[in-house]
Amino acid sequence: MPDLDRFLRRFRRLVAPPGRPRPAGVPLDREAALSDELAEVFAAIDAIQKEAEAIGKEGRKKAEALRSEAEEEVRRVISDGEDQADRVRAEEAARHRGRLREDVQKTLARALGDAEEVRKRADDRLDEFAGRVVDLVLHGDEQGAA
Repeated sequence: MPDLDRFLRRFRRLVAPPGRPRPAGVPLDREAALSDELAEVFAAIDAIQKEAEAIGKEGRKKAEALRSEAEEEVRRVISDGEDQADRVRAEEAARHRGRLREDVQKTLARALGDAEEVRKRADDRLDEFAGRVVDLVLHGDEQGAA
């Protein structure tokens, strides 16, 4: 707010240069004139500033919406990935169990084959030993004397 002395000076009559005094008008207030000239510019700046604030507010809303959508998408992708990982783990475990089952069956088949071979040799030897025992029982003394 302008000080009182300055304000009152605006209304003081001006005296013309030496000579007779004559009435003079109220001097022009340059600050007021500049303010009036720039009022339109300042009004335009205010309007632009309000528009910029509105655009910024709208941009922040859109950014928040996009961020929320992105977070939801990330949660969905993670959930899908976990589901897929569980499925892949289960499939791999099933494949591994299948391979183990095949290995067990092959080992069992070999063991059965080996057991059959041992049984066959035992049967062959048993016949031979049985024949010897029978010979010993029947002719035991004869062979012992010889």
